[in-house]
Parts: sequence; structure tokens; C-alpha cells
Amino acid sequence: MIGNSRSERRRARMAPASPSRPSFTGIVGAGNTITAVAGSWAPSGSVITFQWAREKIAIPGATSASYLLTSQDIGKSIACIITATHPSIGRLNFSLAI
Repeated sequence: MIGNSRSERRRARMAPASPSRPSFTGIVGAGNTITAVAGSWAPSGSVITFQWAREKIAIPGATSASYLLTSQDIGKSIACIITATHPSIGRLNFSLAI
């Protein structure tokens, strides 16, 4: 189970944190663009990356904050995985589903 060992708990405390929760903007529908707003992350210097997924499978090339919804997305589970990586303390993944 994750978080049981002392080192796992220490790493979890040291990962980047998001004081303001990530969110979406945009109107969901084919032909519309939705944008993941990463929020703010601490400590400063964290590198933020994005990966959009359809039905839990990464969409090739969909690695920016914005994503143009297509007819393939209608009726499917769409999510954006936001990853914050800090060179000295590790990384944290945050998934937003629409």
C-alpha cells in the first residue's frame, strides 16, 4: 500500500503542491477548445506539463494546456493529466476529467 513506509510518506510531503486547484475553461463540444488551467504550484521553479487522454489513453501530440475536442471525443471520458516536477523534490500528477 502506498504511503505505508516512512520514506514514501516523506516523499509525498516533499512533492510539489498546488495551493490553487487546477481547473478547466471552455465549452465542451466537438470543435470547441478546452483549456486546463494549471493553478499555482509550490515551490517556485516547478515545471508544469500537460497530457490529454481519451478513455485513459494518451492522445498523441495533445501535450499543451489547450485541446481541440473532435467528434472522436463525443461520449468518451476526456482528461488532462497535469504534472508538476521540481528538480530537487520530485513530481506530482493531477488528473482533471471532463
